[in-house]
Amino acid sequence: MCQKDKISYIKTIFKLPQKHSGMTYIASLTLPFKTCSFVLKVQAVEAGLTGQREAVIANRLISKNIVSIDENGYSNWLSDPYDDGFKSATLMNKSEDHRYDAEFPDHPLTQARQLLTRKENGLSWSSELERAQAFGK
Repeated sequence: MCQKDKISYIKTIFKLPQKHSGMTYIASLTLPFKTCSFVLKVQAVEAGLTGQREAVIANRLISKNIVSIDENGYSNWLSDPYDDGFKSATLMNKSEDHRYDAEFPDHPLTQARQLLTRKENGLSWSSELERAQAFGK
């Protein structure tokens, strides 16, 4: 949960596998209130040649013995950012860490994160919104 000027909001990034290759990244800011919510959503689609970010970072991490290759593919490559024990669904891979965004400025995940951050930094509230009753109260 994030907060700005006493208004709480949730910042999320989800990824969805596309039919043939690549991911769609959906980044959002959700402001939940008792009777409604506001959502700012950024959707960025990976198109054309995909997997370059993953290949570069995987090779780098393999050379540093952080990631390895075994009979099941990459080891120590995928994880849930909040629960190391969670192993299903579409997990985050190491190349999706924000520290690699500067190396891949045209990647849709980088672009989604940067646009969402710009919007988050520019948030301001009307007096009506400041008076709205918070979710769960």
